[in-house]
Amino acid sequence: MFVMGHVQGQEHRQFSRIVSFDAYDKVLDRLFPREIIDTKETDWQIVIRLSPTYRPEFQHVLQKTTDGCTLTRMEAQNFVFNALNDWLDHHDTEDVDQMAQAVAVTYKKAIVPKATANRWKNEFFKSLRGTITKLHYESGEYDRSASWFLYLHPTKYQVWFTNKSTKMSLTVNDQDIRSTKAGRLPLVRWINRFQPQTPKM
Repeated sequence: MFVMGHVQGQEHRQFSRIVSFDAYDKVLDRLFPREIIDTKETDWQIVIRLSPTYRPEFQHVLQKTTDGCTLTRMEAQNFVFNALNDWLDHHDTEDVDQMAQAVAVTYKKAIVPKATANRWKNEFFKSLRGTITKLHYESGEYDRSASWFLYLHPTKYQVWFTNKSTKMSLTVNDQDIRSTKAGRLPLVRWINRFQPQTPKM
């Protein structure tokens, strides 16, 4: 087993109860909708959602529609995981809809040139192919040596791709996003390079 990680950047907090991962993911789905326009108008869409250990969760939605290309950024104003644990300190059950209302989110949208959006899409698929190859190789390494990677404080990277006929998604845990070069997997390295390229909003 290979252990990789860094000192966690979040403030250390003590909670009487911890939110379940299922409720946490459902709250993120409410805070960060993946289909923000009528899907009938969408030619294709890439969604990138990150749950880091040192900064609030956020999501990018890159869309090519009949009207053009847009990039929407959604970011929580504080750590969602901590906010939900605070909420549970004062409530008996995990009410996902009520919990989502306890977190403020900013939404920013920018127009993206079609050529830029298509370049990002091509880079996304290139990194995805490299990631599948890497995961295939690592599965063989596990079969041979029973070794695997364990990150102490990883970032959870989630991506979704949708077009007229296809829906696909992938979730991986990898190095935290402190550098544009960070990432064991090609997809993660592309995401970390992609963010600084996005237009100021």
